[in-house]
Order: sequence, then C-alpha cells, then structure tokens
Amino acid sequence: MQPSASPASASTTAGGSRLSSVVVAARDQIAACREKLRLQHESGSPGVQVCAHFTDLLEGVVGELLHDALNEVGPQVRRNLEAQTAIVAHSGFGRRAMAPYSDLDVMLLHSAAARDRLSPVVRRFSQNLYDTGMDIGFAARTPDEACNLAVSDATILTSLSESRLVAGDQSLFDAFDGRFRRMVRRRWRRLLTAIDTSRREERKKYGETVFLLEPNVKRSRGGLRDLAFIRWIGFVRYADNDFDGLAQAGYLSREEQVSLRAARDFLFWVRNDMHFRHGKAEDVLDRGEQLRLAQLLKYDQTPGLLPVEQFMRDYFQ
Repeated sequence: MQPSASPASASTTAGGSRLSSVVVAARDQIAACREKLRLQHESGSPGVQVCAHFTDLLEGVVGELLHDALNEVGPQVRRNLEAQTAIVAHSGFGRRAMAPYSDLDVMLLHSAAARDRLSPVVRRFSQNLYDTGMDIGFAARTPDEACNLAVSDATILTSLSESRLVAGDQSLFDAFDGRFRRMVRRRWRRLLTAIDTSRREERKKYGETVFLLEPNVKRSRGGLRDLAFIRWIGFVRYADNDFDGLAQAGYLSREEQVSLRAARDFLFWVRNDMHFRHGKAEDVLDRGEQLRLAQLLKYDQTPGLLPVEQFMRDYFQ
C-alpha cells in the first residue's frame, strides 16, 4: 500500500484548489475501505467478496457526491431533477466486481426534459467524482442517447450490458433497460460480430496466446476480459450475463459453470493482491510478481518444477 495522503494534500486538487468537505470525506472513506479490505484479503477473504465490499462502499460514496452536486440548484428544481435522474453503475461497478484500484464507471441517466436544468449538477457531480482520485469513466445521457450509442459502439455496448441502478428514479432506469434489451435482441447477430471483433483487436494488443511470459491479468487472452466476453455473449444472445443464470437456463453446462466461477475467483484474488501490493491499478503479471505470488501461495519445490512454474501452470490452466 502507498502511504495515505496528509490532511493538507487530501483537501486540495492537483491544481491546488480546495476540495469540498463531501469530497474529502469520500476520499477518506475510500482510503479507509481499501486498508480494511487489504487486511481482509491478507486474512484469506475470497477475491469476489473483497470486490463486492468495495463496490458497496463506492455506491454510498457516489450517492453522496450526487447529493452534494444537487445543491447547485434550488430546492424546487432539485426535487424535480431527483425525479428525472438515476445513477447507473456499469462495467465492473455494475457487476459488483470493483478491484481496489479499478476504474469507476458511472452514468448519470436523465430525461431529455431535464437536460438544461441539469447542466450545473452534471459539472459539479463529474468534478466530485474526479476529485476522489479514482480513475473515472463518466457520462450523462438520456435513455435514447445511451441506447443509440451502445448499438453503434461495441465498447459502450459491453459496458452497458452490465448496468445496474444505484440510486434515483427506478422508472427512468427501467425505461432505459427495457429499450436497451429490445434493441439488442433485434440486432443480436450484428452485435455479436462487433463484440467479437473488438475483443480480437484487444487481444492483438495485449497477447493472442494464453501462454505469455508476462500476461495482463485483465486484458490478455485467458484473463478477466475473456470471462467478461462470455457474459457479453450471454447478454446479447440470451439476455442474461450471469454464469449461474446461463447455467440454469441450459446455455452452460454444470462443469462449465463451476470452471468459470473458479477461474473468476482465482483471477480476482491475483488482481486484488497486485493492486494492494502496488497501491495502484497494476494488472501486468511480470516475473517479479510471479515469484512473489508463488512464494505467498506457498508453492513447494517439486522435482523438475519450480514454485513459480507451478503457479504459472495454475494461472494458465
């Protein structure tokens, strides 16, 4: 873990401007949660559990930051806007899989009628998010805008396929979710091709073979992104992106379900440990990390196979 910021540095941005008390509190909560989860991780908590707990904390933080941003408008306008907005988590945030230093992907969904009055809130909310110090993916969109962008861009499509309402108007989210699913269902063949092409291009950049000397746990072939790829296919073709749901519907065998869950849990643990170790989003499993993790996991020397080779065998498998 990197040392936490001093009180003085925690209350200013990189540019030297003062942070609001709400943002300072959010930064402190995130830092405290990371430290608590680091101890839980070291005591043996499963990776999926650590990620879910961090997600829970961030849901509350994001809600508080929006609440603060809504103070930019008067009480009456605020009440109207609250009835026309929703915070939507997507990507890792949406699937409750936030590693300690993951990107935080948030969409502020709003009605078309609220756009003009919402402008100052969007500015304040987005600035609040960035001032937490996390890597942020943020957009403010109407349901129509979100759907139209998703069917024309594979990256947005896969991100929004794992959307989840965090706070705000349920009916607005349901309108978006229903339309999105209908659009995907009508275009599933074309969208599957787009998703496949996008993933192939990413693998060319981060490694086409599973057996890389220094794989990227998230993006290289056989990593977390390929588990996500299965979920994306499930959503586009069968309207379900959960391994258990796909198995219950007969689209995955019991053996495939168990194997995918085990791979997910192992990769989550490895990635969490690397994040805690470096105090940042470090996903490259280089030689030093391989040796360290093999020792941490207590692999024993066996004839003809070093501990690090045993660890990487298990990783590749």
